[in-house]
Amino acid sequence: MHDGDVLQIIQCDDPKSETFKIGGMPLKITTPEVDIILGIQSGGKEVKVSYGIKPDTPFIRRRFGSVCRPNAPLIKQQLHMALEGSASYDLLDFIRLCCLYLFVGLFYTNSGHTIGWASFQYLKDLKKMRV
Repeated sequence: MHDGDVLQIIQCDDPKSETFKIGGMPLKITTPEVDIILGIQSGGKEVKVSYGIKPDTPFIRRRFGSVCRPNAPLIKQQLHMALEGSASYDLLDFIRLCCLYLFVGLFYTNSGHTIGWASFQYLKDLKKMRV
């Protein structure tokens, strides 16, 4: 997904009618439909996307060492580095970074493209994320 794709999706949003204008027609998309579109099986758990405290994990130390608050350009840079890397952890880092990039584009659109540390808790166990 490119920045332009995310921008096009956001521009389709009509907050007044709580719909997306797709093909000139208003379309109301409910939470269960978003789950299906994104392939999410939340199991009824609420996802917390607050800023939170910076966790201390090997992934965060590798990719966000001295960063106070991660943002979309940094995540994109780290995506490229992981993609070009040959270390054993680069593939898993790439998967986590892709998820973060989606998070920042979907959940943090009004925050200046920064993402909260609380979101990182969902990236610890990639096996729990599979559909």
